[in-house]
Amino acid sequence: MLTARLLELTAVVSRLHEVCPWTKAQTVKEMLAFTRGELAEVEGAIVGVDAASRVELVEAELGDVLFDVLMLIETCSKEHGTGGLDAVCARSIAKLRGRAPYAFEGGPTIQTAEDAELFWQAGKAAEHAARAKPSTEQGPASGPSAEPATLIGEAASAAVASVGLASIDAHADLVGDAGTLDGLDEWHRDLARDLQAPSDDDGWDDTDEEEEDGRRPD
Repeated sequence: MLTARLLELTAVVSRLHEVCPWTKAQTVKEMLAFTRGELAEVEGAIVGVDAASRVELVEAELGDVLFDVLMLIETCSKEHGTGGLDAVCARSIAKLRGRAPYAFEGGPTIQTAEDAELFWQAGKAAEHAARAKPSTEQGPASGPSAEPATLIGEAASAAVASVGLASIDAHADLVGDAGTLDGLDEWHRDLARDLQAPSDDDGWDDTDEEEEDGRRPD
């Protein structure tokens, strides 16, 4: 829930960018460095402080991280023309709606961490397929004439397959006889509609980044 204190903090950050010369002079590169430093301080507070002092210190360090992230959002808007906090939140919600639809009202129900991973990887693959540039050297299913929804479905099916045959068998309600995500049609319709909308290239591409252990919100 958006608390009054969070609203106040965002208002203060916005005001700083209007009236504070130091804040106005900060660059994205500098704010990234500040944010990395604060994250390290959170870790230090968690692992290197006695239990009696930990709660207060961790809260303080997390507050610094939140402040720096809000500052970074404002600085990116100034330096690169990105949207503000509302636009960033909208992007995050759209991503979660595709990768974790069970967290939204009316979404599917999951029972295990494997279920969650299935949706996450399928949604992630769908995003990457939707923004991938078609190649005339590829087959008809993925060439210029291919429907975006087809690309999304194929990529999502591949993501399910990557989880493993045991997982596919365990999710027979989600995966059709042909190995496609027939049970996720409604979710894919909404996801395809959102992802087919053209978007500007922001110069940030995570498709080739090395995967880390576990899920990550890339």
